Amino acid sequence: MHAKHVVIEWGRPELADTAELLVSELVTNAVRACAALPSPVVEVWLASDRVCVVVGVWDGSDDRPARRETAAQDEAGRGLLIIDTLSADWGWYRQRGGKLVWALLGHGNRPGAASRGRSW
Repeated sequence: MHAKHVVIEWGRPELADTAELLVSELVTNAVRACAALPSPVVEVWLASDRVCVVVGVWDGSDDRPARRETAAQDEAGRGLLIIDTLSADWGWYRQRGGKLVWALLGHGNRPGAASRGRSW
C-alpha cells in the first residue's frame, strides 16, 4: 500500500496499482529466497524520474530469479510471470552479498516488448 501511495504522490496514479502488485510479488519472492538464511533481510526501494517508476527489492540470497513452470491448480510460482507481464522491463544483479531484482514501469515500451530478466 505504501508503494501505491508514493507513486500517486509522484503524479503517476495510473501506475499505482501495478506498482503495488509488483512490490508484493518481488517482496514475496525475496522473502522466500532468503528464508533459510541466518538473517533474512529484505529491502524495498522506489525511484522515479516523473516518467518511469522503478521498483527494486534486495535480499541476501545469491540465487538467480527464475520463472517456474506451473500447472493450473498450483497456488504459487507465478510471481516472475506477473512481473514479466506487467513491467516494461525487469532484471537482476548481484549486490552487497545478495541480489537486487528490479522492475520498470511507465516507460514508452509496452509490457512484453523489452528484454526480460537480464542480469548485470
